[in-house]
Amino acid sequence: MNKVYLKRVISDNKGLMDIYNNDFIKNIPNVNLGMRQSNFSGWLDMLAQNEMEVIPFLLMGNNNPVGLTILRIDIDKDETYKKYGGHISYEIAPSYRGKGYGTLLCHLALEECQKFGLEEVMITCDERNIGSINIIENNYGVLRDVCIDPPHKYSVLRRYTVNIKDSLQKYEEKAPKVKPSLKEICNIDRSNLNDFLINTMQNVVGLATIEFADMVGEIKSLDDVERLHNIFVNTFALDRDNKIDKFSRITEDIIKSKIYSGCNDAGLVLGAILRIKGIPTVYVHSAHINWISDLQQKNENAKIIRGHVFLEIYLNDKWYLFDSANGKIYDNYDYCNLSLPNGYYAFRKALNNYNYGAYSLQDNNRIMSKTFEDFDLSNYNEPNYNCIVFKRPDKGIDRYR
Repeated sequence: MNKVYLKRVISDNKGLMDIYNNDFIKNIPNVNLGMRQSNFSGWLDMLAQNEMEVIPFLLMGNNNPVGLTILRIDIDKDETYKKYGGHISYEIAPSYRGKGYGTLLCHLALEECQKFGLEEVMITCDERNIGSINIIENNYGVLRDVCIDPPHKYSVLRRYTVNIKDSLQKYEEKAPKVKPSLKEICNIDRSNLNDFLINTMQNVVGLATIEFADMVGEIKSLDDVERLHNIFVNTFALDRDNKIDKFSRITEDIIKSKIYSGCNDAGLVLGAILRIKGIPTVYVHSAHINWISDLQQKNENAKIIRGHVFLEIYLNDKWYLFDSANGKIYDNYDYCNLSLPNGYYAFRKALNNYNYGAYSLQDNNRIMSKTFEDFDLSNYNEPNYNCIVFKRPDKGIDRYR
């Protein structure tokens, strides 16, 4: 890698910014670079007039612009950046990606933050952005929690804290990075319950979803949840031939088809309806401890993924665990405990599986396999929850996906 450095962007740098922007235009069809391309001086003025102190830098390599970082020194002045944006944003020109520039750009940005008197910064990234996750963790960011991100279509956002002095020292020493634990990855911010009333992406509401919700009536108690479950059982047929690509369908299409593939589809449909009815709902994906053991031992059985989808629902001022596929509610539930009933262990909590990057069965299997390859099996302890089993019609659905 050539000698690289940060160059503060000023009005005289339009030529450099044109070179940088053209790399995106050349490599990414229909890219939208906003004001920085169409009105460079206006873009700089907008940054300068921000209530926060906002400072752009180009990452220069061999006198060519290869990256851009924007520092926000005092994010306490802006509630959106204080919660969702953080102190540092960064990007690498498409032609230079995958070469380590992102990690170095973040490191140099931290050095600049230190010059401005900051001792600790927050950096955020989308749960699905593996490259950005690696950049932050390569700079020794510590995952604080995850949250639902309204400014970006309610994706799952990771929020990291970086102690600048500690990060710079470890970077120079090339200290090994520490991956966040599942407890940290599943530590979802619950301070705003309205975040869990949003049906977005995979749960986007259409006419079929609204019509099904109208059949259900109000949801005010566990008896109402049982009634919702029984309506679902009587309305939908289980795909027993496994012809459906699990994880790929949106809620509206599942409801139109009246066919569901198992616990994932049941969770999507019932979770969407509960939110429409004003019940905050979190989608919980888990893996079975026996499958995790097979995975680590490289047994043939590990090729058949064994997991289960649960829902966390907030009803009457407390959280319950809802096994929506099998009609079971677990009382005295502790959402901080990732050990779930019947041998399952949680690894993602979101609004749906699209939120954390599982757009297909293949995506989900990849995420699960990567997540649990080094898992400590002793972390699982069967929880002692009070299980309420719904009375079901003869048409049973007691089947994990």
